Amino acid sequence: MRAQGSLRSDEKLLVEELGEKGWILETCIRYYPACRYTAGPVDMLRRLMREQGLNAEDIEKIEIRMHPMGYALRIFQEPPKVIATDYRAALNGAFNISYVMVLAALGRTPGPRWYSEKNLKDPEIWKLAARIVTAEDESARDDVVCAFRETRTRRFRKTSAAMSVWVSGEEHRCDAEYADGDPWTPKPPATWDSVEQKFQNFCSRLMPSDEIRGLIDCVRNLESVSDVSRELTLPLVAA
Repeated sequence: MRAQGSLRSDEKLLVEELGEKGWILETCIRYYPACRYTAGPVDMLRRLMREQGLNAEDIEKIEIRMHPMGYALRIFQEPPKVIATDYRAALNGAFNISYVMVLAALGRTPGPRWYSEKNLKDPEIWKLAARIVTAEDESARDDVVCAFRETRTRRFRKTSAAMSVWVSGEEHRCDAEYADGDPWTPKPPATWDSVEQKFQNFCSRLMPSDEIRGLIDCVRNLESVSDVSRELTLPLVAA
């Protein structure tokens, strides 16, 4: 735990329900190749555009009111207006909420191609990104304080957010407590269909479709695999 940056840990909690509780069920599923703090706003924007029949160029301005813990990071207060096309592009891009929001608005398939040189140098993307500003969602502060003071896990929801989108001079207000893939909702955080779709999106340019399908089928039927080292063969991906 300390190696991961925690100042202290609750060892008793880790083994308290050993064999009864699976902590993996409280894991978030991220459907976008971006920081978790961007997921709520991206979901809200995609939903609004779908419901209102909007195109990216219809949007005049977006104000994202972010979770306080995310907004505390300067990169969210002042998203960079350019991302270098080097080996750090995917990392730097994942925290650039303006860039990520535009890719979602344009309907670009989530995956490694979000950070391709073509996208990173696309002037249209940066023109639209300039219409997006961020602010702090102060209403979420109590959620963080409560998590740190009153719970043993000290976990707080990272995806609550609010947002205003202006189209033709009209303001559309959105808010969300959760993002798709969050474990805190009554419904399961993911389905086989949603996980398969993410795998297809992220790997379609790296692996042939038949290999993707074979790997999915093998994982879905893992209980029938007698020898994982031989039967669950991970394809080699060329650099």
